[in-house]
Amino acid sequence: MFDDVLDSALGKMAATPDPDLPDDEPVELSEEHNRKIEQIFKQAKNRESKLMFRNNAKRIAICAAVLILILGITAMSVGAVRNRILSFIHNTEETNTKIGISNELTDTYSDENISLGYIPYGFSLEKRQIHTGSIYYKFSNETQHYIIHIFNSSGAGTIDTEKAEMERIMINENDCYYIENSNGKSIIMSNGEKICVVQGNVEKDIIIKIAQNLEIK
Repeated sequence: MFDDVLDSALGKMAATPDPDLPDDEPVELSEEHNRKIEQIFKQAKNRESKLMFRNNAKRIAICAAVLILILGITAMSVGAVRNRILSFIHNTEETNTKIGISNELTDTYSDENISLGYIPYGFSLEKRQIHTGSIYYKFSNETQHYIIHIFNSSGAGTIDTEKAEMERIMINENDCYYIENSNGKSIIMSNGEKICVVQGNVEKDIIIKIAQNLEIK
């Protein structure tokens, strides 16, 4: 811009010369002056380069974000890919450890009678009782609980069905009954020899998931 202004001014002055002006005398600028001028131009060029770098970096970051978003939408729209990604991020079916009889907080429980592959987060074994023809487990957290009661099909078991809503459901390809009333939710299962009741004041999907991951030995 500075050069353009000088060229324009010199052109106008050359077109309208003043005969009274004396001839220009050669002027020698000091080295200090020349050094400062060079420094000013260098600083201006550096500022311009930094500004250009920042603008280019912003453009690259925006393009990368858009590309990642497009790839993410495309990948998540494919069921198999989506399942693998979600499983990699958080695999809810994967278990950590198996424990014996203890109140330790874990994701699974196993003993000589049952194998439980899913324990909701925050729950732990509170009580275990074994009687003739009957096994009783109670898992709880600070506010909720659920029990697993297993007894022989010829034995006695108590199931509260008063004012209850009953629903026939399939769990692991077996016919079961889901019962819900004011006292909580229950699932009744049978393998022909034993009857198992999973009951508690937790949500329906949690009760079902516990039953799905329960194996009677």
